[in-house]
Amino acid sequence: MDFKRPAFYPDALIVGNRLSEVHPDRYFTTTTIWSLKQQAIVAECKGYIVFQKFDTGKPASLIEAGGPYLALYSQIKDKVERSNKLFAKWQKETPQEEGTTVTRAYHSKWA
Repeated sequence: MDFKRPAFYPDALIVGNRLSEVHPDRYFTTTTIWSLKQQAIVAECKGYIVFQKFDTGKPASLIEAGGPYLALYSQIKDKVERSNKLFAKWQKETPQEEGTTVTRAYHSKWA
């Protein structure tokens, strides 16, 4: 977790999550927390969510597991593909401020 600045009560926070990569046994996600009071990102977390076999604790391939897990993998993959297309479109259409990250430019424009 990357804590960028403190947030204090009373404040309202918006939590956004975006999947950007998918594999049979894991997916990559970025979670961003935005402060309405500060009009700024206060924290961000990036990392993999790994599917595990309960009995062994080792990564589990949703494709190999089949059945509902294969359907879950397909849904996650479709969501990631749609998300990445929308994100690429947004990046192309949205001017970026000098010295800011894409996330900050997104929030400063749309918040």
